[in-house]
Amino acid sequence: MIKSIAFTMYSAADLARARDFYERLLELHPSREFGSAWIEYDLENGTFALTTTAESRIPGADAGGAMAVVLDSEGNALTLHQAKTA
Repeated sequence: MIKSIAFTMYSAADLARARDFYERLLELHPSREFGSAWIEYDLENGTFALTTTAESRIPGADAGGAMAVVLDSEGNALTLHQAKTA
């Protein structure tokens, strides 16, 4: 059972354009950046990330909890992330 969603990731074809939209129009402020392919925005109840990361890459060991990438019934990649407890 899903009890909450702590992390949402959006893969953008044009990261600069997506970043402009979320920061200028929606007034989100970056919390963390990892190179030129990953930007995180901390929200009240979770984190939103923009990325250009290819589907074949996997999260690093320091990703902040347990992660698994699965395919849904239509073949779309879905990343499940269980955050570390405090």
